[in-house]
Amino acid sequence: MIKAIVFDYGGVIKITDTDLFSDIAKYLNITREEFSKEYFSLNHLFNTQERSYEDVMILVISKFNDSNE
Repeated sequence: MIKAIVFDYGGVIKITDTDLFSDIAKYLNITREEFSKEYFSLNHLFNTQERSYEDVMILVISKFNDSNE
């Protein structure tokens, strides 16, 4: 018997005390809102399996920083 169905969309379920978006935004010296806006503008690439999660994160970060690091 199914007792529950759970959906997680963009960090709805918080598993840890860390906030990855805030940590990345701080590293890039931008606001969390700036990072979130760019991430969610490209998130469809990951959701449709056109790109891996890592590729999407690299695309988002490259919008704010052209460093290879």
